[in-house]
Amino acid sequence: MEVEPTQLKVALIPGTGRIGSRLARRLALANVSVFIGSRSPQKGLQGAHDILASCPHGRVQGGSNQEAAAWGDTIFWNPSKFFDDLPDPNDPQCTFVAGDDEEAIQRTVALVEVIPGFKAIKAGGLANSKIIELLGPRWLFELDTLNAGGNYRSGWKYVW
Repeated sequence: MEVEPTQLKVALIPGTGRIGSRLARRLALANVSVFIGSRSPQKGLQGAHDILASCPHGRVQGGSNQEAAAWGDTIFWNPSKFFDDLPDPNDPQCTFVAGDDEEAIQRTVALVEVIPGFKAIKAGGLANSKIIELLGPRWLFELDTLNAGGNYRSGWKYVW
């Protein structure tokens, strides 16, 4: 089953900060429906208005966090906890996707790959997630080494 990014309804809770607003803009440019949530509904509306100013054909709404949660079929909860910054679209970062629900995998892959700067790698069933977490840094170090000068890199940060 192929999922079209235009079918996705992504809520960002909250979506008005530096990372949330950048992610919302990238999704809107990719023709994904976006709802920007905030504790203040007015701030959510203002965030949507700001994005529509630079992306007039975007499908962007704004309001409260509660409205965003009720509206979205895919929710980014506190996107700034996942990203220090969004990757350069010309230097994509790999993201492993593991799961047992094929529809959920397809939706996640579609969402990851529609955001410039990310590339999804299917990693098998959900049981693989604990292996990915344990071995991920090593695999990604190898991937970065093998693909030095290539067109993508991992999203891991190495702290020694």
